[in-house]
Amino acid sequence: MSIPPPPLDEEKVRWSQTGRKIVKTIVAVVVVIVVVSLITLPIFDRTRDARYEVVSMSQETWITRGADFETSSYQESRSGFWCSYYVWRVLNLTETEGTGGSFQVHFENSPEGYTSDVTVYASAHETETVSSGELCASSASSTVSYTVVPPRITEKYRGIDGTNPVCELRGELTLRELEGITGEYVVRFSVQPGPLDSRTYTQHIVPGDVRDFDVSFSVPSCTGHSISYSINAPKVRENASLITILFG
Repeated sequence: MSIPPPPLDEEKVRWSQTGRKIVKTIVAVVVVIVVVSLITLPIFDRTRDARYEVVSMSQETWITRGADFETSSYQESRSGFWCSYYVWRVLNLTETEGTGGSFQVHFENSPEGYTSDVTVYASAHETETVSSGELCASSASSTVSYTVVPPRITEKYRGIDGTNPVCELRGELTLRELEGITGEYVVRFSVQPGPLDSRTYTQHIVPGDVRDFDVSFSVPSCTGHSISYSINAPKVRENASLITILFG
């Protein structure tokens, strides 16, 4: 004959179930608090770039060309003693650029090949007369020719390539410090497409400072090129939360 189990104490069962619910709730709250703390509290060490702002980045193309001028000339000759003949050319050179400058004039007679080099300064719109001096010649028909190298003019590119243009791409990056710390900022500029060339500049910047980084590149043509840049800011160590690390 089996003995029946004692009757259940429903009150104890109810309190036991309630206790387990309370324990589960407490555990869940603790877990939530721990997770939220890990996500939001600044408890992790990290290193990041200092904050800054690129205020502007401007680009312009400039050209360097020979200054404009005009010439007229005539040639003279005479019989000589040490040479059979002497020949020379007189050159009238007029500066028409309006800037003035030094002109290099190279004279040479043919077929003998004797030369003479003269430097002359002409003010704006001024006409200067220069002579090759007497060059030894075998006959009065020897011809004195000349070439003129004018001063160089640098100007903003306006779509027309002047005489012997050299194209220059200029850029200016303006940077503002936002972190509130002193440090070195390194800016690297590159010519695109390519890169054809690159330049790196370093500046020591104090809190709240605004600095300009100027750069120039010689480029093979006055169109089709641009300047790109990258910035290496000072490093900052700080405590950060997980969510900040993950999402910035």
